[in-house]
Amino acid sequence: LSLQRLHEQLRHELFHLWIPNNLALTGNYDWFYEGFTVYQALRLGIAKNQIRFEDFLDTLSQAYNLDNFQSQKLSLIESSKNRWSGASNQVYARGMLVAFLCDLAILKQSRGKRSINDIFREIYQKHRVPNESADGNAVILKTLNNYSELNLIIANYVQGTENINWKTDLESVGIEEEEEKSSIKLNVKTKLSGKQKDLLDKLGYNNWRKISEKSK
Repeated sequence: LSLQRLHEQLRHELFHLWIPNNLALTGNYDWFYEGFTVYQALRLGIAKNQIRFEDFLDTLSQAYNLDNFQSQKLSLIESSKNRWSGASNQVYARGMLVAFLCDLAILKQSRGKRSINDIFREIYQKHRVPNESADGNAVILKTLNNYSELNLIIANYVQGTENINWKTDLESVGIEEEEEKSSIKLNVKTKLSGKQKDLLDKLGYNNWRKISEKSK
């Protein structure tokens, strides 16, 4: 394994110290505590300048291709129940894609003032041990659906089995799909609007520049 991959795995496992290990939630909500934490680990990697934004996009591309090639799709709820019977890839890949779409939707709706971090913070503050035990799926779905901009994402891609249709979402942030044989690769467009630049910045696109400037 490369050092980068080791860092990714370490960040992901460190998140598990809080989610799900220190949450008073029960049941099979693996799609959230695996898929969403994989995504959050990537975001942290960008913030710490341990991975490039291109690596972030490549990982999303791979997850999309993996999810798109699934011949028999299950909802993320069902995939979590069947994780150890062949649905593990979908839990991670589709879960991560949903996390990205949720993050992007919250960033757009709040004009960059909120992000998926607020979701994690709210869930941890309300449901950490030793709070009263609750069903994980019920809590996560309720928390996400409290954000109206996430309602369709949750209905279509968490509770439903629709193919990920993110072209409009990608366009809003200045990211485009490049077809490579039977798969896709994500790239940042060469010409960006002001709004696209702002959203990309919130996702960490220019973080390496900020860190370089601070170190001077």
